[in-house]
Amino acid sequence: MYALWIASGLLVCLLIFARRLGGGSRSYCISLLTVALSALLGVATAKLFYVLLITVPTAPADALEAFLYPDADTFCVFGGGVGALAGAWFSARLVKAKPAFLLDQFTPCMALFFAFLRAAERELGTIGVGGYVPSDNPLARFPFSIPNIYGEQLYAVFYLEAFLALLCGLAFLLCRRRWPEGVRTELCLFFLELPQVICESLRARCMKWGFVRTEQLLCGLLLLGLLWYACKRESGPRKRRYVPVLLGALCIAGIGLLEYGLYKSGIPVWLCYCMMAVLLACLTLLEAFAIKRRS
Repeated sequence: MYALWIASGLLVCLLIFARRLGGGSRSYCISLLTVALSALLGVATAKLFYVLLITVPTAPADALEAFLYPDADTFCVFGGGVGALAGAWFSARLVKAKPAFLLDQFTPCMALFFAFLRAAERELGTIGVGGYVPSDNPLARFPFSIPNIYGEQLYAVFYLEAFLALLCGLAFLLCRRRWPEGVRTELCLFFLELPQVICESLRARCMKWGFVRTEQLLCGLLLLGLLWYACKRESGPRKRRYVPVLLGALCIAGIGLLEYGLYKSGIPVWLCYCMMAVLLACLTLLEAFAIKRRS
């Protein structure tokens, strides 16, 4: 069933992407090439990121062998996204299309695929779950939680991730607003990764360096990088152009402190997550401000 979810996601991505390119035979050929390259590079970079970020720092002797591990938790989803975007960029170069245009059409479709990818984790046991849910909790039911082999309910974080990726993809597929080339890609990536910062924190199993959740850190750095790029493209005074980046860095640092103190301080867990959400909202406002000054 896991393979069926992935195949369905790729098919949906291919068909919608071809439709966005015009729907003719050339569009389907470009779509097939793009999805194939993105899938191949996505798998390769997902494994490469895992090996470089987890195996090499902790067990260098096992690094080469780790490339052969087929388990789903030995792949980095963030790395897979990087590879998928690289595949779309290479496809644009091969078909002599503008990479910014092709990525604008492809990125929302990629977000839909990630919705399928996350939903597929239902077939992988408890790989995408969060903490324990008391039986008398109203959330101790589908789709908020799933049972483990002992019948205990665990938060279904992967369903939340799938839902948010679906919303992001649909929003940018249906939005008719005209932005400069590349802006749709930037915004779609920003809002795809934004809620993932909290979702990675909710996951019980994830890639880690000590208390640092690796993919959460990568998501935060990407958000900061996208904010920097948006400010870089502005035409305002250079001295004040990067003020949003500085404020964004403070927000990311605040999230890092909250993550560290999540279970090591007297602050209630729910309050920590509320403060994280406020900081992410501030990042959203900063990105919107930078994009508005650029458009």
